[in-house]
Amino acid sequence: MHVDSAEERIFRRFARLSERVEIHLGINEEPFISMAATAKKILEQLPRDSIAEGILEGTLGSVTVYRKHEFVLWLSVSGKRVEVQFPKELQLTVIECLGKTARAKGRIVYRGLHPIRMTVDTLTLIPESTDVPLEEFFGIGRDWFGKQPSGELTYQLWKKNHE
Repeated sequence: MHVDSAEERIFRRFARLSERVEIHLGINEEPFISMAATAKKILEQLPRDSIAEGILEGTLGSVTVYRKHEFVLWLSVSGKRVEVQFPKELQLTVIECLGKTARAKGRIVYRGLHPIRMTVDTLTLIPESTDVPLEEFFGIGRDWFGKQPSGELTYQLWKKNHE
């Protein structure tokens, strides 16, 4: 059974509701299906959560320090959102990384293959990459083909390959 994340959320909500309410569907007044039993079967087919130590990299989004210490990490690879809990001692580091790319190391909760939550041990700011100025490339390889202009060299190579 393959479901996307939106469908999975709907199934999980439905399964929680069906534990409290017995729902029966019928067709032409004939009992057709019990939703509680169906929800239980659906939940058995959904991927289970797993936990592993690891590293996630992404951009830090909103930060919460009221009643819990948590921030949102938007993953660089997939663009997906992961909720990250952090210890109070990392609060200044989290603020420093806000809106920037960082590497978080800790315990990751996966649903299937996708990380959904994390408890972070260490957080490291990744320095922004800088582009190399074009001037740095001038002179590299200029003696490979002598001093002839590039247009003349291109014409000679084309002519040689089309003879």
